[in-house]
Amino acid sequence: MGMACPKLMTNFERPISRKTEKANQKKKASGKDVGEYLAKKMKVIEDLQVQEKESYIKVERVRLEELRDKERIRLEELRDRDRIRFEKRVQMEEERIRIEREKLRMKSMIEDERIMSVNTSGMFGAQKLFYEQL
Repeated sequence: MGMACPKLMTNFERPISRKTEKANQKKKASGKDVGEYLAKKMKVIEDLQVQEKESYIKVERVRLEELRDKERIRLEELRDRDRIRFEKRVQMEEERIRIEREKLRMKSMIEDERIMSVNTSGMFGAQKLFYEQL
């Protein structure tokens, strides 16, 4: 038995170790994985840019709303101030009219009193009749 049978002597290869198998898979997949990784990375970057743009737009909308609210409040304050000024002017004008009416009433009373105190004894008929009717 010194010599082995040629049929039985086949070429036995040593089984591939786990480390070698993983390394071989990495080598095969590395080209494909890099492309996929870059594509995923670009997608993530694009998504982040879209989100950033949307958040910026939202912030701008909020800022514009705040500005509109401030402007609305300022306009309301101006209207209130103008309304108060107008009401004061109206009150002053009403007071002026009341004073003018009172002056006219006083003048009328003075004129009536003067007419009442006129001596009609020395007047002729028509003039005397006129003053008596007043």
